[in-house]
Amino acid sequence: TRCGWTHCLDDDFEFFVDLVNQVAEKYVCVDRSRVYVYGYSMGGMFSWSLGQDPRTAPLIAGMGTVMGLPMHDYLVGKGTASDIPVIG
Repeated sequence: TRCGWTHCLDDDFEFFVDLVNQVAEKYVCVDRSRVYVYGYSMGGMFSWSLGQDPRTAPLIAGMGTVMGLPMHDYLVGKGTASDIPVIG
């Protein structure tokens, strides 16, 4: 199996999916069509990975990165059939 974006100890992508679902269902009213990710440096790298992973990309309306380049997932292909807007 392929490891997470930085290690093999936890699944950061499933954590993101669980986080969005739990916040939306248990705590606050969340417009799921307006979930955005943003990251700086390694967080920017992870934002790229979230946008490329088919488990998380459908949850993301847009993304932004500062000084974070795409990692290995960038060449895998799109995580969703539609494009995700990106600002950098």
